[in-house]
Amino acid sequence: MDDWDYFLPRNHVDFPVVGKEYRIFEAQWKQVILLWLGLEDVNRKQKEEFIEALIGFEGGCNDFYGYRAYFLAAAGIAEFKDCSRADEIVATIIKYDCGYFNIEEQEWRIFLAPIAEGVRAALLETHYSIAVNQLIDLLETTEGENARLIVADSLGKVDPGNPEAIAALIAILSTTTGEFTRRNVAYSLGKIDPGNPEAIAALIAILSTTTNELTLHSVAESLGKVTKGNSEAIAALISILSTTNDWNTRGRVADILGKIATGNSEAIAALITILSTTNDWNTRGRVAESLGKIATGNSEAIAALIAILLTTNDWNTRGRVADILGKIATGNSEAIAALIALLSTTNDEDTRASVADILGEIATGNPEAIAALIALLSTTTNEDTRSSVAYNLGKIDPGNPEAIAALITLLSTTTNEDIRWRVADSLGEIDPGNPEAISALSEILSTTNDKDIRWMVADSLGKIDPGNPEAIAALIVILSTTTDLSTFLYTRRRVTGILGKIATGNSEAIAALIALLSTTNDEDTRASVAYILGEIATGNPEAIAALIKILSITTDPPTRDRVAYSLNEIVQNNQMPSVVSALQKFMCKAVDKTKYDLYEKWFEIIWNCAQNLPYPTFYQAWHHQLTTPHPEVPETTGVGSKHN
Repeated sequence: MDDWDYFLPRNHVDFPVVGKEYRIFEAQWKQVILLWLGLEDVNRKQKEEFIEALIGFEGGCNDFYGYRAYFLAAAGIAEFKDCSRADEIVATIIKYDCGYFNIEEQEWRIFLAPIAEGVRAALLETHYSIAVNQLIDLLETTEGENARLIVADSLGKVDPGNPEAIAALIAILSTTTGEFTRRNVAYSLGKIDPGNPEAIAALIAILSTTTNELTLHSVAESLGKVTKGNSEAIAALISILSTTNDWNTRGRVADILGKIATGNSEAIAALITILSTTNDWNTRGRVAESLGKIATGNSEAIAALIAILLTTNDWNTRGRVADILGKIATGNSEAIAALIALLSTTNDEDTRASVADILGEIATGNPEAIAALIALLSTTTNEDTRSSVAYNLGKIDPGNPEAIAALITLLSTTTNEDIRWRVADSLGEIDPGNPEAISALSEILSTTNDKDIRWMVADSLGKIDPGNPEAIAALIVILSTTTDLSTFLYTRRRVTGILGKIATGNSEAIAALIALLSTTNDEDTRASVAYILGEIATGNPEAIAALIKILSITTDPPTRDRVAYSLNEIVQNNQMPSVVSALQKFMCKAVDKTKYDLYEKWFEIIWNCAQNLPYPTFYQAWHHQLTTPHPEVPETTGVGSKHN
């Protein structure tokens, strides 16, 4: 084709041309357009005119489509390399990505997150050499740690391993005392130059000098990316592990070793030493996690862990050791034999239960382990041990009739609610859909007054009988009635997570949650309900309307974040025009600074719609040209929408 009018109407001004296609905004046409710009036999004047039209596009909708057109132009000059506006386009994209210095406010400004995300993609697609050269120039002239960090990070994305970017980041790292800057530099180094020795040395230096937990976490993440297998880094970390007595530092170092020291005998030995000498449960847990990652099949680690298991009387240590063995000793005959021997010689019920748990992890199909567990099941009278043995027997020998029979018997004889829940949960896992398990869980749910038991039982019931109405109803009641501040956050997280798994599309759950959303003024409850609706209410118009209403009245930033996220998750393409129309009235060019975070959320939701709607459809919605009389309430279909 010779005329770019096929992609973008030549006579466009600032509103859609009736009857014309805007293919520049259709994903399936992007590669065709880029190919057209790269063809040598296409008239240069046509290409220049097209690029001019893209960078000057006015959509009449607050620049939502203007940005999209500009991003396409940025990608286009990678194909049309001698475009006369190439330098200017790249400079603008870099400004969008890195920000700019506001003279009036005397501060570095960055663009809204949705724009920045689109810009980053465009920066990676645009003219490579121009982008690299301009970023290097900007890096050399920019002052201020944060601004230089942003520029160096962008340069590292466009040109991974770029020495100027690495040098700038390391220079910032060696001079700054700001923990926030340190964390961001560590994060950037971890992405742009894996294996760089100077970067590794700089990161290790931070690790040995900072006590800030967030910084340690960022450095751990970055070292995990750049130093896998690096002997110097591993040695330095082991040294810190052996000299510090700070449990948090030990935990962080263990986390890093778990990422970079797979199979390293010195690291494994150091971690085993910490496990056998520390009494701190947090450190033990993190060491256990790391050993589980790096010591799979290691005979020394397995032997040492079994020795700890045989000698410790501490139930917490025993549990941690069981967890590690379950990860690193799967199928290991020596470990299984040692555990079976321990099972036959001990009378301690806690030890028996722990051994059963380990065998459940490592002895699938092992006939000796199966026989030992069946023997224990027939001789012990301890209810906790019986439930643990039966559950793990079901794991290593799924459908085992003796295990199922033992659990059913225990379910019918015990009066302990906690044990009944555990037994029913086990029975449901090894025999999904078991009617006795469903009946027992339902009965507990209807009779217990213990909230912890209620949510655990509801979780189990939802897993073995998805969509169970009693479980859903019980969870909603817990969510709306929990007032104890000491347990509220934990309970809320658990309940929302469970509902998100078992109540997808359930109309009663959605209706109850919307009712709760309309009556509560508690921001934690609002955020929690918004989260669940984001998980279970895809396409539900009442949920969408309720979330839009909360977004317009809440003043709590975390609630706004959660509501915006959930709206973007559940709004379908054919509902987007009505959402745009409902939210457009809140948008304006000038925004009171006290409400800027709210403006960002409105922008984020509408931006998402602009990425998915044809330009004419979005324009109609923006200017309230929809047929619905109530734009606040999303319809199930949008006027002019081509997406269903």
